[in-house]
Amino acid sequence: MIEELYDTLIGGGLHAEIVKTRYPGVVLVYANIEPARLSKMVYSNYHAFMKRFTPAMSLIHIKNQDEILHSAIINGIDEHLNNTIRLGAKKYGVNLIVALRGVSKSHINKQLVEDRLLRSNIRTNRRSSIMLIIESVDEFVFIASGITRYCGPGCVTVSPD
Repeated sequence: MIEELYDTLIGGGLHAEIVKTRYPGVVLVYANIEPARLSKMVYSNYHAFMKRFTPAMSLIHIKNQDEILHSAIINGIDEHLNNTIRLGAKKYGVNLIVALRGVSKSHINKQLVEDRLLRSNIRTNRRSSIMLIIESVDEFVFIASGITRYCGPGCVTVSPD
């Protein structure tokens, strides 16, 4: 998977660092590029060993437990809900993926996200081409939303438009 990612990124003329995490099969990609462009680089190539690529359209760093942090998470989710609404989520629903790892689990959970969806009159629909992905690795929460793009067999990413 890491070799495929390097081939994609270096082939696209991008300097990036790929870092393994303590979670099997989960890596972080550090690159100085817009998430939309990074997503396009990934879905424009074939990745046989990758399941999902989540471009960090929003990044929240969990430093401590306080009201400001909770507000930042809610605001990040709401911003992406507005993007899904723009794309037609009220009509077609949204394919929701929530994958939480590490300490961030105590700050966010799938029920919180589903409650925000219900308040916006958006239903979940695994077949929808509109996606909302919320992932975390320890103290970092990544949020992405947009249109589903395939990047190989069983590989999915999301593009903001």
